[in-house]
Amino acid sequence: MSIAAIIVNYRTGALVLSHLAQIRRELGTVPGSHLFIVDNNSPGDDAALLASGTAGMDDVSVIAAPENGGFSYGNNRGIEQADQYADFSHIYLLNPDAYPLDGCLQALLAFQADHPQAAILGSQLEGADGQVQRSAFRFMTVASEFEGAAQTGPISRLLKSKIVAPPIQNAAHAVDWVCGASMLIDRAVLDQIGMMDETYFLYYEEVDFQYATKKAGFEVWYVPQARAVHLVGQSTDMKDGKQRAGAVPPYWYASRRYYFTKNHGRAYGILADLGWVGGKLIHTVRQLLGRRSITGAGREIMRLLRGGEGMKNDG
Repeated sequence: MSIAAIIVNYRTGALVLSHLAQIRRELGTVPGSHLFIVDNNSPGDDAALLASGTAGMDDVSVIAAPENGGFSYGNNRGIEQADQYADFSHIYLLNPDAYPLDGCLQALLAFQADHPQAAILGSQLEGADGQVQRSAFRFMTVASEFEGAAQTGPISRLLKSKIVAPPIQNAAHAVDWVCGASMLIDRAVLDQIGMMDETYFLYYEEVDFQYATKKAGFEVWYVPQARAVHLVGQSTDMKDGKQRAGAVPPYWYASRRYYFTKNHGRAYGILADLGWVGGKLIHTVRQLLGRRSITGAGREIMRLLRGGEGMKNDG
C-alpha cells in the first residue's frame, strides 16, 4: 500500500510549510507515499514559497494550478498528478490547516485492513490544545435544515436523530460523512464513482462525494484512534458542520442548493429551503422576544432563496 496525500493551498503557504516536517514524517511510515501540494493560483508568492520550501524533497511535489477553481478542482488536479506519478492504493486529503499526528495513517490503514468494507475513513480532529472537534456527521435533510436554522432546545430535542453533527463518540463507527480535513480514500472508490464534482467551489463537495460513495455500496467510517490536528478557521469558517454566524460567503448558499437539487431533486431542494427559512424565522422571533440583535437575518434568508451568487468565487 502507498498513499498520495493532497493539500490544496490558497493563501496559506506559510502555514503548510510550518507543518511540513510532521506531515512528511507521518507519510514516511507508509513506504512509497508522496505529498502533492496544489496551489490554487494564490495571489502573491505562495506558489514560489512552496516550491522553494520543498526544494530537494523527493517525496513532495508542488503543482501550480492555473486558477482558483475551489476545493474539488484543486484535489482533482492533485489526483491527476498522482495518477501520473505512481499507482497509489489510497488518496489522503489533508487541509492546509491540518496535519496528522504520529500513527494517524497507520491507524487508518490498519482499521481498513480489519474492515475492508470501509472505503473512506476520517480521523479524529482536535485543536492545537487537544480539544476534540466534531468531524463525523449525518447527511443533511429537510428536518436537519429546520433544526439547524431554528437553534431551539425543544426542536433540537425532538429532532435529535436528525442533527447533522451528533455528539462525539470515542469508538470507531460507520457514519454518513466525515470531515475532509483528514480523510483517507481507497483508490477503488475513485475508480468506480470518479473524482469530486468541480461544480462546487467550496463547501458540500466532500458531502456530495461521500453521498455518491455510499450510494455505490461503499462504507464511510470515523476512526478516532487516528488523530490529526485541525486549526479551525485558518482555511475556512466551518465548525461542527455549520457556518459560524456572520461568516457565510455567497458560495455556501450556492453549494447547498446544488447539493440538494443534484442528489434529491428540485422539489426536495425547495422543501429544504422552506425548512431552513421556517427554522430561521423561529430563531429570529426568539431573538426578538429576548431583545437580542437580529442583524443580517433577512439578508441570510434572501441569499438562501436566491441560492447564492454563483458556484465559483475567488474567496
